[in-house]
Amino acid sequence: MSDELKIEPIGVIETPFREPAGTPIQPSRAKGARGKVRVELQFHAGLKDLAGFERIWLIYWLHKAPVASLLVTPFLDRRQRGVFATRAPARPSPLGISAVRLLAVQEGVLEVADVDMIDGTPLLDSSLMFRSSTAMRTAGPDGSTSPIQNAVWRTTGLTARHPERVRSNAEGLT
Repeated sequence: MSDELKIEPIGVIETPFREPAGTPIQPSRAKGARGKVRVELQFHAGLKDLAGFERIWLIYWLHKAPVASLLVTPFLDRRQRGVFATRAPARPSPLGISAVRLLAVQEGVLEVADVDMIDGTPLLDSSLMFRSSTAMRTAGPDGSTSPIQNAVWRTTGLTARHPERVRSNAEGLT
């Protein structure tokens, strides 16, 4: 490839997991594990309106991943598989993506739960998690497949949909 690709971290993810051994293999196995995402000062303005969403995607660099291998034997599996058919960290471009619960946003720090990454992991990006982004053919509780209608907000321990607030920030998603 002739074009250079340069990605700079926008923050760092802090978790209780210091090494790959003992770190949950995905968010569904990390229930309740808490962490903090410290976003660099120059990106704080990008956090506006994030508070209140239930889940967000964290995109990060797998900084302690083993050397890349195109064939891997996944955890809890006995067969060798192509790395692109797995969530194995030993990838040619070691990027990770996890849907975490957003607990709070305060002064450039995101408090999150269900973390499955190692302490000190470089954060490359973050985005809202809409139900339609994880299951394209799954309709919301009201039968709607619109990402605007299915935006999940956390409110006093209950979840509620607030399409009118999201609509202004999500033009063109439907």
